[in-house]
Amino acid sequence: MKTYHYPPFLLFYLVISTFSALGPDASNSLYNHLQLVYLWPSTFCLDRNMVCKKPVAQNFVLHGLWPADRAGNSLVYCSRTGSISRALTKYERQLAACWPSLSRHTTNRQFWQYQWDKHGTCVLPRMNVLHYLQLMISRQGKFNLLRALTSNNIKPNGSSYPRCIIEAAIRQEIGTRNLHMSCLNFRTRLFIKEVYMHLDVSGHKVVSCPISNKTRGCGRSVNLVFSAAASRV
Repeated sequence: MKTYHYPPFLLFYLVISTFSALGPDASNSLYNHLQLVYLWPSTFCLDRNMVCKKPVAQNFVLHGLWPADRAGNSLVYCSRTGSISRALTKYERQLAACWPSLSRHTTNRQFWQYQWDKHGTCVLPRMNVLHYLQLMISRQGKFNLLRALTSNNIKPNGSSYPRCIIEAAIRQEIGTRNLHMSCLNFRTRLFIKEVYMHLDVSGHKVVSCPISNKTRGCGRSVNLVFSAAASRV
């Protein structure tokens, strides 16, 4: 039998073509865990490009539930599913309380659809949209980050606090060894913006965050500001 030897570039092309033929859901093989991302609204609304709804919520809200690969990189736009309006109707009241759109120019439904299209589709086929929304509602209610911080005398008053104390308070609340945060640089100070909680693929168990060199805007600062009521609305 005659053996054919393909040049390297052709082999690479064949591998890529085979993967592409699997369709959008092929990327789900990279879905290693879920990132449940909490957002501090007052910091979000300090952004000069953001016009927020009034009143600005004074508790952590969800930014989203984002499937990620083993390295902690979010997976995006994995497939197209169309409108999820019917599913949103079922949970609209609960979602409005824990996962609101903060922008004055974006309705809740527009925000939820965008989050589903960008991140939610990457949970398919492991869970459907109803399961995805149920998971967000149930997991959000199990943790109280604001209480965890204020009980350690870390208050949203515009003061600066040691980063290690902030992280220790949150770790104690969520029960994990390490976590990720993102920050906003505003007037030369770094403000707490987001807290990333990592869940297993089912979304029912908190797991430690992957070790990452990403600073997410926080740099190597030893102190972070917990912003008070937003003034830029």
